[in-house]
Amino acid sequence: MRRLRRILARAALVAASGLGCAQAVADQVDLIVSRDDRSVEIFLGMPALTAVEGFGLEARLLTGPDGRVPFERLQQGTWQIADALLERVEARIGAQAAGFEGMSLMVHPLDQPLPFVTPLDGLTAISVCGVPAPEAPRGLQDLYLYAGFVAYPDDPSAPITLRLPNPEGVDLLVRDHGFGGQLRERRLHLVPGERLELAVPRVQTTAPTAVILTVFGLLLALAAGLSWRQNRACV
Repeated sequence: MRRLRRILARAALVAASGLGCAQAVADQVDLIVSRDDRSVEIFLGMPALTAVEGFGLEARLLTGPDGRVPFERLQQGTWQIADALLERVEARIGAQAAGFEGMSLMVHPLDQPLPFVTPLDGLTAISVCGVPAPEAPRGLQDLYLYAGFVAYPDDPSAPITLRLPNPEGVDLLVRDHGFGGQLRERRLHLVPGERLELAVPRVQTTAPTAVILTVFGLLLALAAGLSWRQNRACV
């Protein structure tokens, strides 16, 4: 229930968000990281076949006896499938096991990728929606998978370490939002067994910005000093 409440509480923001579509890349895993003062959320996007062949997700969790995906069944709740997807991922936040819980998992047509840049995009992609199921049921090779997870560590600002089940290596696109929505985007390739380290992005202040802030601070200090002198003169 906590997973469902979290999704519903934030889903009201989805309608107000601007959506821009990004083309999904075959075999690439997209990762969005979001932190606040009490939690860490991660969202994964990948071809459904990558989830099965790379992450070891059992195909039967997504498909029916005919090998097709019954969308109606997925719309009833999928956090258990999300947990199964992350089962073989070694995840730590700081020195502790991360304890990520699956929020939801959804599949969408591979040729109709959803926006997947911000945490709100991630929440939208995994939300149970009322979109009609395709007239012709699709197989895993025709679908793209999105999954979301949340953890409540002692220190959400601690570095995240992930070891993905990548027996043949994996290409990643990581979008790390840190605190306050600051975005750092990077592409990398993990060789088999390599860990992914995710530290909180530092906000870099450019030299011109630093000068402006310094001058602004001096003006504020000068104004405060003048105000103090005027107030003293009136006593």
